[in-house]
Amino acid sequence: MPTNFGAPQLVLSAFGSAAGWSSQNRNPRLLADINNDGNADIVGFGNDGVYVSLANGTGGFMAPMFANGTSFWGTQTGGWMSQDAYPRELAGAVGSTLAEIVGFASNGVYVSVADGMGGFLPPMLAMGTSFWGAQTGGWTSQNLTPRELADVNGDGMADIVGFAQGGAYVSLATGNGSFAAPTLGSNTSFWGAQTGGWSSNDLYPRELANITTGDTKADIVGFAQSGVWTSISTSNVAPFTASVSSAVTNSSPDVALVSQYMAGSFATSSAGDGGTLIANTALTTQPDWLTPPHPSS
Repeated sequence: MPTNFGAPQLVLSAFGSAAGWSSQNRNPRLLADINNDGNADIVGFGNDGVYVSLANGTGGFMAPMFANGTSFWGTQTGGWMSQDAYPRELAGAVGSTLAEIVGFASNGVYVSVADGMGGFLPPMLAMGTSFWGAQTGGWTSQNLTPRELADVNGDGMADIVGFAQGGAYVSLATGNGSFAAPTLGSNTSFWGAQTGGWSSNDLYPRELANITTGDTKADIVGFAQSGVWTSISTSNVAPFTASVSSAVTNSSPDVALVSQYMAGSFATSSAGDGGTLIANTALTTQPDWLTPPHPSS
């Protein structure tokens, strides 16, 4: 039986381009359930913070409201000027049923948990996530080396998956806004920009979604020149061990980077060609415009 959709209808003008939302890269609008009613709500990242339109349950949305205390996430007030350079996503990384904001900044990953009433709690820096930062980890472009959030081990929490030059790196969510140290997924050199030829997520997108019956783990689905390729997540510890790329070498220009990071001496680019960013020196600190606001004295 074919699947159909109802006739389109205009339900809200507030988030249209005529209302000032003219660029998804500068002011992204995302969808996720932030009040635990089972319906996806609109979350828009404006110049001064986050705006929310809750779903009304009948196919429309309520009038937008500004989420107090979210200036940290604003394009101007927080410095998140580009979704390609500093992506903000909505996912469940802390183990609750509510979506939270997960942002990839210069020095790591920030998380703001939804409060269940249409707003968000203050942001916190997820400890041990400097590997995923634009400056501290070298992940400078979502198009060149995308980072995504999805539950790849079936525990109900969204994990970080990053597609680097040599393959796919994974940081499993551990709850309370924290993530485990990154590991290089087995047999994932096929998915690397350099080792697999996935040079642009715009040209050759890679997505994460569960495509297998019997589990809830997200798998890799890639759209290549030759068609659609998949890698199925098969392990709770090292996802994507079953890969269509069995003929591709597992040697990776990024392997040494994880070893350095795990040893506590990470100072190289996780998204580049294995070259050193800041060898034997302290890592560059995050610019002031991307640090959480200080409490008033």
